[in-house]
Formats: sequence, C-alpha cells, structure tokens
Amino acid sequence: MKMFQLVAACLAVVSALLTSPAHAADQGNMVYSVKKDDTLVDLGRNYLNSSAAAFEVQKMNRLRNPRRIPVGTRLVIPRRLLRFQPIDLKVQAFSGPVITNGAQVTKGLNVPEGRELSTGVNGFVTLVGSEGSRFSLPSNSRVRIALSRRYLINAAADIELEILAGRADVSAAKQTGDSQFRLRTPVAVSAVRGTQFRVAYNPETASGLTEVIEGAVAVNTASRNVELAAGFGAAALQGGGLNREALLVSPAAIDPGKVQTSPAISFALKPQDGAAAYRLQIAKDAGFIETIAEQTSAQPQASFDAVPNGRLFMRASAIAASGLEGMPDVWSFRRQQLGIKASASPLGDGYRMDWLAEGDGTSLYRFQMFKDGNLDMPLIDETGLEQPGLTLTDLKRGSYQWRVSVTQTTPDGSAEVWTPLQKFTVSD
Repeated sequence: MKMFQLVAACLAVVSALLTSPAHAADQGNMVYSVKKDDTLVDLGRNYLNSSAAAFEVQKMNRLRNPRRIPVGTRLVIPRRLLRFQPIDLKVQAFSGPVITNGAQVTKGLNVPEGRELSTGVNGFVTLVGSEGSRFSLPSNSRVRIALSRRYLINAAADIELEILAGRADVSAAKQTGDSQFRLRTPVAVSAVRGTQFRVAYNPETASGLTEVIEGAVAVNTASRNVELAAGFGAAALQGGGLNREALLVSPAAIDPGKVQTSPAISFALKPQDGAAAYRLQIAKDAGFIETIAEQTSAQPQASFDAVPNGRLFMRASAIAASGLEGMPDVWSFRRQQLGIKASASPLGDGYRMDWLAEGDGTSLYRFQMFKDGNLDMPLIDETGLEQPGLTLTDLKRGSYQWRVSVTQTTPDGSAEVWTPLQKFTVSD
C-alpha cells in the first residue's frame, strides 16, 4: 500500500508538470455529491484525468476507504483534475483583419482553448460558443482563450477569456450549477452567471475596465472585490485598487434615422454631461454581431467612409473620464449612396441641360427653373423624367436659376437628392 501511494504521489507531480496549464491553480474547485455505488476508482476512471488525480482527491478529502464512500458525501475536486470535452468557440461573423494562429480567420472557424485571437485596424469578430455564450472583439484587441471546456462529471461549462489588449463585449449564457464564465485581465477577474457586459484592458496604463449592461458581475483584484449591477462599472488599477461608479446613460442622437446618401455617412449626438469621449459603431444587425466600423471621438459626432448600401444599425455610448464606457443605445438607418451632377450649355437658340446620377436602382428626375430669384414660384417644374436631360428654347431675357433632383428606388426603399442651384443669364 505504501509503495502504491509513493508511486501515485510521483505520478501526481509528473502529471501536474506535464499537463496542467500555468493558469490551472486559478480554476478553483468543484464540489461533487457522492451517489449510490460511487467509488473513487470509478470516479477516477470516468471523470478524472489520471490515476494520480484520484489519489490527490482522496488525500484532499481525507477518504480512508476510496471504495466505500457514504452517499451524499461532498467531495471537493480541483477542476484541473477533471476530464472534459472542448466547448467550440466558432467565428460567427468578422470583417477586416482578424488573425489567429498567424492566419486570417474564416467564418465557422473553431478557435480552441489556448489560442490567441487579435483584430487589427477596422477588424471586428464575433464568436459564439456551443453552450450559448457570445463575445465580440472590436478593432485593435487581443484575447487568449484560456479555458473552453465542459466537464464530464456534471456537464458544467468553464470558459475563461484573457483580455491582453483592447476590449471584449460579452453576452454570457446563463450559468447553472458549477458552470463558470470569466474574463481576466492582468489586474482583475470578472465572473458572471449569465449577463451582458464589457471588459477592456490597456497595457500602457495597466488598467482594466468592467462595464455591466445587464445582469450582475463580480470583479476581483488582488486587494478588493465588488459586485456590479447593471448600469455600473469598475476601473481596476495595477496596484489592486478598484473604483466603482455609475455608467453614463446612453447619449441622444440627432436625426439618427435619416437616409445616408453622401459618400461618407455621418452621425451627430447631443453633448452629454460627464462625457470625455464618445464611441459610435456601425453593424449589419441590431445585435452587433456583424460590426463593420467603429470610431471613438472627443466630439459628439463621427463619420464613416466606404459603408455599403442597405439597412444598417448605429450604436453609440459616452465614455467617462475614468475610461468607463456608458450604457449604449441602438438606432436603425438606411444607407443608400446617391448623387447627381448637372451642367448647362448653349444649343442653337436654346440651352441643353444634362445630368448624371450616381447610385444603384431605378431613377426618376425632377427639373425646376426659377426666374429673377423668385424661388417660391418655379417657372418650370417637370417631374417623373426618365431621361437624364432636356432642352429649353424660347427663353426670354433675364436671370435664371435651376436645379435637378433624382429619386432612386432600391428594394430597401427610395431616396432623393438635389443638385445645388445653378445660375445663368439670357441677354439676347
């Protein structure tokens, strides 16, 4: 018996050196309630990762007879000793540069435990877990999948993400039983049991941020622990300090639903008390799974280039001086890039008006002409024109102003834009 114990102890040391990751000590323990006919031998065979692990559980729980354990006995088992199956974390959507294992990600790619994931400038990615959680990384962020597993002993999920730089937006599935979902930075750990929250880390200042949108989050540092309800956040500092504060309310947008027709789309927010900056994001869906653009600005406004046509969504939040990002709000809008250019030239005893529309869809034009600056009463008002031009004759002497509009219709709707007023004079 002594020889068996000595060999098992040696195996435990070797197993810990070979198979336990550096972060294993932080995984904590799990409590298992012994059922009828359970033995430590059977538990070790079915649920533990080595025979040495069974011996360690026996020693930790001071079991005299591992083959006879009273029903209902609560065994404390370190999670690092448990067998598990991986939880798939698959790329649900991405845009721009998103790298893992030195290569660009693809939709549906599984990012396994131990792998790092990073986004570049204008890079965005959303991953969804097979247990129901989802997290998104905006531009210039880097995360390591520290844990992504489901234990065989009780089907508990264990996910831990290590934020190395940037931010992560998380919608965690409801954690039942011994399931855990944690986001770790070098200065704090945020643990949840089903909620929506954000975690950020700035390596330059060694500060971590946690912001709770829904539910509750426990934030732990080396010297302090706090519970954060929805609408609150905490800034964790390198020395272990933890500053809790209410998040800024969502900012109000100015005409957010207008049809965006210009080459660069733009949004304006109402200035908000306490805001040091504002973050605006564009996505193809209301849940911001497919984020395509983001901008942080000291001013309550932002513009975005190269945004595709379609029905899109804008999300905005205010950022406090502490760096904590406030509550977000989302608006839908329609993007339909559209423009028109026009010119006039003499033609015989008249004038030729030509125009050219830019955009996709079916186009109809409207031509208006005014005389002597009387903009309230058009001299000519032609609607429903299908051709990009017309000829005017028999114009009397005087000063004229004119303009053209295009109404363009796509499956998503219609939009109209006008040219600026142009002027010419008939002198003979």
